[in-house]
Amino acid sequence: MIDEDDRYLVSNQIGTDRYLIGTWYPNQVVTLLHEFAHHLDIHLFGWSDTPHARGFYWRVDALYHLALGAPADKRKPLVWIKSGTRWRIDWTKLRSDVKRW
Repeated sequence: MIDEDDRYLVSNQIGTDRYLIGTWYPNQVVTLLHEFAHHLDIHLFGWSDTPHARGFYWRVDALYHLALGAPADKRKPLVWIKSGTRWRIDWTKLRSDVKRW
């Protein structure tokens, strides 16, 4: 639990607010949630490092859908493909047949 005297600032590592002006609203939400997930990793879980692993992106994705109120039956699961020794999200699969809820 965070003491009420403690203040934590979630900093946006991509720069200033000017970057987000004119950006599609869900992109702004996912950027904020991405940084919030780093904040939780460090301050709630006590981790010294907060890597961009598959579990990290799964947590951000879950928070994103909850924040936007996406119905469970309309959510697209993350699609992963192996690239050498690493995994990455296959954005082409996620962007195809986009449906708004």
